[in-house]
Amino acid sequence: ADSDGLYHHGRFEDLDSNSGRAGYLVHAKVTGTIEVNGQTLTLEKAYGVHERILMSGNVPERIQFMMGRGLNWVHGWNDEFSWYIMAGDIGPNGKGYLKIDGEVSVVQGVMNVWVEEISHWHDPKTRQLQPHKWHIWMITPKGRLDAILTGYARAYYTWTRRTGTLLVHQSMCDSTSTFTRTNGTVVKSEQLGMMEQMRTLYYQPEYES
Repeated sequence: ADSDGLYHHGRFEDLDSNSGRAGYLVHAKVTGTIEVNGQTLTLEKAYGVHERILMSGNVPERIQFMMGRGLNWVHGWNDEFSWYIMAGDIGPNGKGYLKIDGEVSVVQGVMNVWVEEISHWHDPKTRQLQPHKWHIWMITPKGRLDAILTGYARAYYTWTRRTGTLLVHQSMCDSTSTFTRTNGTVVKSEQLGMMEQMRTLYYQPEYES
């Protein structure tokens, strides 16, 4: 892990045994091997994210969180800096995490983090109009992040809940990320990016309790 991480769902010591949630995510540098069909791929320099979430009581449906254009989880990595944003149309309040110069900044609120779709394509598998290019921005006490992500590969799955179905797209991306410090200096980084979009595809309110 390259930092202490972001407790985006609260701390575990504060989790009630009957209700609530707690969780964090942390960016990491990765080495190792992947074996597929008798071939071995060696990872000498890769990036990843570890996320752990615990929920007690009833697990929320999430259907209503993902209305409109859905909720986005977005990551960018390189040696210069790394970042994470969660933001969407209707879902939980936006959150952001950025590590640069050995320090971590955490921000919250849609005035500080946002995801803008800037280009779309018609996915022949799902027959949905999906974004494949995004503008990400985040305002932190140390400066402003702007990133342009362009997707080049995607996976998807559906997640059926009691009151509807979610469509989840996960895209690998190239990211041109720029961080402008408050003193005016600029750090530009060509990064590995990852976008996960979770969007309500179908809603049946009559099944709500």
